[in-house]
Amino acid sequence: MEAQRSPRFALIAEGPSDHVVLTHFLAAYFQDPDIVANPLQPPSSDIPGGWTEVLRYCSSPRLEQAFVDNDFVVIQIDTDVCEEVGFAVPRRGPSSGAELTPDELADRVTEFLISRLPPGVHARFADRMIFAVCVDSIECWLLPLYYNDGRRSKLTHCLGSLNQQLSIQEKFSIDQANKQTNYYEKIMRSKKCGKRKTLESIAAENPSLARFIRALDRHFPAARIL
Repeated sequence: MEAQRSPRFALIAEGPSDHVVLTHFLAAYFQDPDIVANPLQPPSSDIPGGWTEVLRYCSSPRLEQAFVDNDFVVIQIDTDVCEEVGFAVPRRGPSSGAELTPDELADRVTEFLISRLPPGVHARFADRMIFAVCVDSIECWLLPLYYNDGRRSKLTHCLGSLNQQLSIQEKFSIDQANKQTNYYEKIMRSKKCGKRKTLESIAAENPSLARFIRALDRHFPAARIL
């Protein structure tokens, strides 16, 4: 009997480095090193990235086309600039003024993303759409790979903290303005991020990574992690 294939994913993300992280974690989740994760935005490092391009793609007819050749679409965005003009998702509750929890902030950002989709797209494809809202950035998901103390669960200035350990353990650091995808590949491979055991061990350390895993669990209960 032919083995059941893993689902095909399309990735709409802020940049190629985010594609690397998402692809390895999807490979780990499905225990499939050959998982298909097509980078639609940006399609290459030569194409502009960032949160503005994620919003532009999601509000265009291209989003609906993404479902033609792919089973699921993952939409990734960081919350580090969520209060900027054009994004405008506040970090604090409107009534209490208290800072939102990571899940509350991710809820607000997801609602904002849905509001930017073309009319009818979410209603038609909600069951094939997975949001990867990274609080505060996708680099926060990687801190448990390098820290055993409270910094494992840090949610701000994560790239700086990551670079501190990268400089020691890997002998390189990541440029904020030009995130080198080969460095992300080295991180994911050296820390065995394509292994389900690794994903299971770090998922509980970061609330937005856990949220992404729970979204996968809802779609694929047979592969459930959390």
